[in-house]
Amino acid sequence: MEELQRLRASRKAYRAHLTTLYKKIIELKSATTIDELHIATLENYCQQLKRKKDILTPLNEQIAKAITKPEDLESEIFETEEMHSTIDERYSELTTFIEIKRNELKLKVTVQSSNNTDESSPETSPQPEQSIQQENIHQPEMSQSPVGPNSQTEETPASNNTIQNQTLINNNINGASASAN
Repeated sequence: MEELQRLRASRKAYRAHLTTLYKKIIELKSATTIDELHIATLENYCQQLKRKKDILTPLNEQIAKAITKPEDLESEIFETEEMHSTIDERYSELTTFIEIKRNELKLKVTVQSSNNTDESSPETSPQPEQSIQQENIHQPEMSQSPVGPNSQTEETPASNNTIQNQTLINNNINGASASAN
């Protein structure tokens, strides 16, 4: 019986450490800004959760073997499963949180980097999607009338995109009205 008490006391100490660890995780996750240092700390907490589970698993098995009463064994199994489930949930939540925050940091760095690049080089207009270009090959071009008697229209990539988009819209409208008839 002394062995069982010693094992339970040991488990109680590990569980107390888990509770402290959970509080630290919650505190760090609720920080207004999360940087790489926070992420490294959270990853350390993940490793601690994993180590605690690896320690508690055989400890719980030893406790279960030392229990002689069936009703005590039942409550022990339930308590053990609850503990393992909680550790697994916290571990999963934390790894997902870390992944999300790391992606947000990468995105933030990428945006800042592209903003710095945009200031030093001229912006290029995005290319239209390949599927739109292929659909418009066989479509009639919309004519543009000049604004004044001597004005000339200059076709730019932006105006070509507008023409292509308007052609697609008109074709969709005409196709819808033709199929309705």
